[in-house]
Amino acid sequence: MMGETFNESHDKLVEHILKYGDDLSFTKYFWKECEANEREHEQYGRFARAIYLSYRGMSNAKVASALNMSYSTVWTWLKPSQIPKLAHYLKVFLTLGKPCERRVWLSVNNPQATRYLWGRSCKSPSRYVCGKISSLT
Repeated sequence: MMGETFNESHDKLVEHILKYGDDLSFTKYFWKECEANEREHEQYGRFARAIYLSYRGMSNAKVASALNMSYSTVWTWLKPSQIPKLAHYLKVFLTLGKPCERRVWLSVNNPQATRYLWGRSCKSPSRYVCGKISSLT
């Protein structure tokens, strides 16, 4: 992402999770709060707990057992390239920061959202644009 390495953005993600746990307040800065469903919220919570336990020294096998998950899921999640949807959004938020006032971030890969935005963006970092909240509802 913009100017930082892949590992640096992953390190920011881990640091944020170790400090704030499974807090999802960052989602309010994205189109329809990342369009996440209940399953994705639960998945992010388990991902955050897996990160926390792993970085506190617990083995992947013990993390999997503690969270009642498969070893392969834990192992995959702890690889920087294999993270749940909401963790990806957190990574983007940690890179881009808060959008302009009364605006939200949205992926340009979201045709439903972007059709409202042409001519209404305040900045266009990476694959995300910043659109007026009133124009997105």
